[in-house]
Amino acid sequence: MEINLTSPLKFPKWLGFATAATCIGAAIAGSTLHAATTIFSDNFERSALAPYNYAGKGNVWATYGTSAGSIGIVDSEYLEVNQTSTDPGGAFAARADLQIAADFDTSQAGQGTMKLTFDLDISSYQNNTINTISVGYYNEASLTNLFLNFGAIDIEGTQHNALFLSPGRDSFQATESQIIGYDAGTNEWASGFDFGVYDNSTYSNNGTGSLNVELIYDTLNGVGSIVVTTAGGDVATKSINLENSGPWSNLTNKASLRYYGPENGGTGSYTVDNINLTAIPEPGQIGMVLGMTSILILSLRRKQRHQK
Repeated sequence: MEINLTSPLKFPKWLGFATAATCIGAAIAGSTLHAATTIFSDNFERSALAPYNYAGKGNVWATYGTSAGSIGIVDSEYLEVNQTSTDPGGAFAARADLQIAADFDTSQAGQGTMKLTFDLDISSYQNNTINTISVGYYNEASLTNLFLNFGAIDIEGTQHNALFLSPGRDSFQATESQIIGYDAGTNEWASGFDFGVYDNSTYSNNGTGSLNVELIYDTLNGVGSIVVTTAGGDVATKSINLENSGPWSNLTNKASLRYYGPENGGTGSYTVDNINLTAIPEPGQIGMVLGMTSILILSLRRKQRHQK
C-alpha cells in the first residue's frame, strides 16, 4: 500500500481529525512497517527431521552427539529428543542452521532483535553431576547465545527441578536469581512453576508438562528475556544481560537454533513443536510512524481552524 502525501487528503466531515489521523497512521504503519519477518519456522508435519529444505535454501536440520538414544519426528507432529545414555562423551543435539534457513538483509531495521517461540514438554530428566537440558540460540562466533535450561538446582541445600535462563551453555551451575518463576528474596514459587524436588530414582518425576516458550534476543541493547506459559495459563518472565552482545548483522555467521539433551551424558526426554523465529521491527521505525501521525494530526487541526 502506498500513500501520496503530496495530494490533498479529504475525509468526511463527520470524521474527527484525530480519528482521521489515526487511520492515516495505521495506513502508514501498514505500508512502511513490515510485520515481524519470519526467519525460520517448523511444525514437524513430516516423517523425518532431515532433509528439510526450508524456503528452497537446502537442508536446515542436522543432528549429532555420541550418547545413545534417538532424535526424530514422532507421528508427523513434533520433534522428540530422547537421550538414554550416561556416556559422558557428549549430549545429543538437533541443530537448525540459520545461515541456511533464511537470507539476512542487514540493511533492514529489526535485524538486531529476534523472537523465538516454541512448545516444549520435558517428560524426564536425570541429573548427572552437572548437566542440563538446554534449548535456544547458539552462535559459533562467540557472540550472543541465549538458552532456556532445565536442571536440578540447589535451593537452600535441596536439589530442585527448575527452569532457568542463561547467556550460554556454560552456566550449568545456575544461581537462584536465574530461575524462572522463583522469587529468591521470598523463597516462593510462582503458580505452575514449582516442578518439585529432584527425584534421583524415578526420572519421569523430573519434568515440566506442556509449556509455551518465547525467547527474545535484543542484541542491540544486550538483553535477553523469556516468557513461559504453562498449559494451565500460568505465566513467568525473566530477563538477563547478554554476554558479548553484538548487532544481528554480526550474528549470521554460523548461527543456529539448538536443542540439546543433558550435557555430560545425563539422560532425558523432551518434545519440541511449532518453532517460529522472527525479526522484530526496531522501535525507531515505530517512532517514525508515530511522528508522521503527529504531523498529520497538526495539519488536520490547522485545516479545521482555517475552514472555521
